[in-house]
Amino acid sequence: MTYSLKIEIPGLPSINTASNNHWRVRARNNKTWRRAVVHFALAAGLPPEPLWKARVTCTRHSAREPDFENLAHSFKPLVDGLVTGGVIVDDNQQVIGQPEYRWEKAAPKQGRVTIEVVSAES
Repeated sequence: MTYSLKIEIPGLPSINTASNNHWRVRARNNKTWRRAVVHFALAAGLPPEPLWKARVTCTRHSAREPDFENLAHSFKPLVDGLVTGGVIVDDNQQVIGQPEYRWEKAAPKQGRVTIEVVSAES
């Protein structure tokens, strides 16, 4: 049986978190996004047990297009939230390979992120 999860979370995770903020600000931001993913994943329905193989697609809907490195980096706490929430067993390459990171244009102040997880057969 194939498991599929699609969640949409309002707001946008921070870009350039590595250098622009004090470590406490980054830690609080990361914790907020991990919790949001857990909350929305629970509401959407978790798999019977965390997935050992999955395809993950993360999409940022924002008015401005970030460069790819910042796009991918901004999703780190959200992918960690998939582990914390029990959707996947780990976020390493053995479990999720290379996630797909996308950007789509959104109206100003209408930013959001979408995370899709589909179980993958080994």
